[in-house]
Amino acid sequence: MAGSGETGGTLSAVTTAVPGGRLSGVLTGVALGVGSLVVGGYLLPSWLLLGCGVVVAAVGSVLLASRRWVAAFDRLFGRRCTTPVWLLLSVGVVSALSLALYRIGQLAYDTAVWTGVLGVSISILVTTALSSRRGSVGRSRYRLPAWTLVVGLGATGCVAWGFVRTGSPTGAVFFAAFAVFFLYVWFVVPLAIYQRNGTDEAPPPVEPYPTVSVIVPAYNEEGYVGRCIDHVLASDYPEERREVLVVDDGSTDGTYEEAVRRAGPGVTVHSKPNGGKHEALNDGLERTTGDVVVIVDADSFVEPDALSNVVGTFQAAPETGGLASDVRVRNRRDGVTRLQTLEYVLGINTFRRAFDVFGAVPVVPGCLGAFRREALADAGGYDGDTLTEDFDVTVKVLKAGWDVRQTPGTVWTEAPYSWRDLYRQRLRWNRGNVEVLLKHRDVFFGDGTRYLHRLVFPFYLLTLLLVPFVSVAVLAAVGVSLASGHAAAVAGMLAYFLFLGCLLSVLALRLTGESVRLVPYFVPLVTVYPLFQAGVIAMSVLDVLRNADRRWASVSRWAQEATADRASPDGDASGGGSRH
Repeated sequence: MAGSGETGGTLSAVTTAVPGGRLSGVLTGVALGVGSLVVGGYLLPSWLLLGCGVVVAAVGSVLLASRRWVAAFDRLFGRRCTTPVWLLLSVGVVSALSLALYRIGQLAYDTAVWTGVLGVSISILVTTALSSRRGSVGRSRYRLPAWTLVVGLGATGCVAWGFVRTGSPTGAVFFAAFAVFFLYVWFVVPLAIYQRNGTDEAPPPVEPYPTVSVIVPAYNEEGYVGRCIDHVLASDYPEERREVLVVDDGSTDGTYEEAVRRAGPGVTVHSKPNGGKHEALNDGLERTTGDVVVIVDADSFVEPDALSNVVGTFQAAPETGGLASDVRVRNRRDGVTRLQTLEYVLGINTFRRAFDVFGAVPVVPGCLGAFRREALADAGGYDGDTLTEDFDVTVKVLKAGWDVRQTPGTVWTEAPYSWRDLYRQRLRWNRGNVEVLLKHRDVFFGDGTRYLHRLVFPFYLLTLLLVPFVSVAVLAAVGVSLASGHAAAVAGMLAYFLFLGCLLSVLALRLTGESVRLVPYFVPLVTVYPLFQAGVIAMSVLDVLRNADRRWASVSRWAQEATADRASPDGDASGGGSRH
């Protein structure tokens, strides 16, 4: 298997999950929580642990309870409140005034009453002045989901709690950062461990075996597409129930010729004018007939049991319409690629496993993703109006009422190996994410999609708009606190953060069979990388607002640069191909 010599191992053959796996996952999660509390009791202020515990308990209990009492929570999350604009604004104004009075030591019962009156008055005056007609503020209302108001008030209370306990804005920043961090440590990670131990091995496929269509979209993938086909053909899924279609999307290199050399029984190669990846995928859907549609990027290599894992999972879960895969980085040859390897383990794959518990994995990745054909038909196929067609089609499948889950099927993919190429990739990813959120913004205001509305879209909004900038604010707050003479408190928080982060890294790497040599990359992952990510997100939002050029940028590739080196007389690389 390509990449297996460069990685931490492969998944075992398909067998039935061990019944005790769930219990092991629960115990591991409990041990992690208890250990973090014990160490945190020595290094962190008690008010910080208490506040974060309340936040995690509130969020986690609501989400988990909504799985148990579905009908009741459908009604609860579906309730809407007609809220005037001036009331929403007054909450922020009153909070700001109250914090300012507390800061100067003048906040008391009588001043609090007058602060409320003043805040409401200011809000009404401002909204009236901004209205197109005098008095229209009374008719300016939003029908917001009730739970968003509760979350908003809770977030305001959390910020106020941090400010009140420390008397400084930096306290509020630290509290917000640790609240997000503990949501990950005490909720997301235990869910991921629970899912991993319970579904580490997919149920085996049973007869009658469904037909599987593997579609490989390819654009300038010379040096990759042939090996991609070889790995698909090495699958342990019955050959007579499998077809492979390579769709060459107008490549300008030798992609088509390389694919044609593999054509034969069960493998078809089709070439079309360049129109983008979504067109290539829709073309493939029209030319194939399999009950299960598997998408494999031409630069990715699947494990032999990947297709069997997909089929077995679909057969065991009739309500599931899409399956995400376990994505591994195979070209971990420098700091940039090793950093991404740890990011996949701690971030992308961990969150997908946690979302799997709710049947709402947000993205079926293009490097290896699977759908029931009827689910793709319900979703209307692939659209070309966003840069992340995989995120878009997954959202459409979820909106159509299907579950989307995680499969143990493993795929090895190539990650960008320079900061320049990583910037280009993440710029496209984040711009596409913003485009998808805007395209499906109706999800924010209606609960017909359940966890897409309650969990997935709020999570993406949080990660896009809050987490990177909170990270920047935390670094600024650290500098301010050090300059103010609070070095001991800052050192305790940072020591705890690094200790727990390294512990999580070891745990996650062991669970996925990766090397613990990647643990030191946790430090740049949570210090340097958030600054990089904040810059990328800012540029992504700016590109969307100004409707900048949406073409895919060229990214350098190992195999293609090596080929160019051999072909060039002076040994200079001529660059790699670009994706759709």
